[in-house]
Amino acid sequence: MIQIRSATAQDISQIQSVASESWHATYSGIFSKAYITDFLSRAYQAQDLSSAVRDPNSVFLVAVSGETIVGFCHFLVGTGGTELLRLYLVPQVWREGIGSRLLEVGEEELRKRGVISYGCFVHAKNDSAKRFYLARGFRHVEELDGTEDWWVSRAV
Repeated sequence: MIQIRSATAQDISQIQSVASESWHATYSGIFSKAYITDFLSRAYQAQDLSSAVRDPNSVFLVAVSGETIVGFCHFLVGTGGTELLRLYLVPQVWREGIGSRLLEVGEEELRKRGVISYGCFVHAKNDSAKRFYLARGFRHVEELDGTEDWWVSRAV
């Protein structure tokens, strides 16, 4: 049974592991191994994650099986809009509905905060992520100039 709960500072090492597994499985055909390793070392620093899980403007959730974190999502609520910054699962649980559950619980929290919509970036070559978001009611808003990113959004 998967439980969804708020992330804590004690979860950081497992969040880093999930990010690493997911990034290597997802992006190995898009980015070089060196790029992925470098990105993860910068984007998932323990100090930054610790700040994120404590930030009152964050909704940072983990999906837990037993004592093991198998996925996480991180929303940032801002005055200019709300963004889903991260949604990653270990490959062993892909297509089991856990990503959808993380979104549902996150959206419940966003509604409590008065958020009416949010968006996220999706790499244009990440076809499985594009299918995931579009199947859950997100709409493709634009491709960003000079990047390979899509911006997708969804009403809460």
